[in-house]
Amino acid sequence: MSSKISVIGGGSWGTALAQVASFNTDQVLLYARDQEVVKSINEKSLNKQYFPEVKLNSNIKATNNIDFGQVTVERARHRVFRG
Repeated sequence: MSSKISVIGGGSWGTALAQVASFNTDQVLLYARDQEVVKSINEKSLNKQYFPEVKLNSNIKATNNIDFGQVTVERARHRVFRG
């Protein structure tokens, strides 16, 4: 059984979270509103806007279709982090 994680948010925090998660799961789906961020991640494994020098792992894919992100969730868990 493959494991999947969905991350909502393609900014610096969401991208960093997706990168860390990608070391411990088979597939990571990152939802980003910005089509250029989605394109950059899917074509070059880079989030040029927030981490232009960091090569993302190949098991990270991006989408701007939030419905697709919701479909891939098998078990939902959430955490709220407060500073």
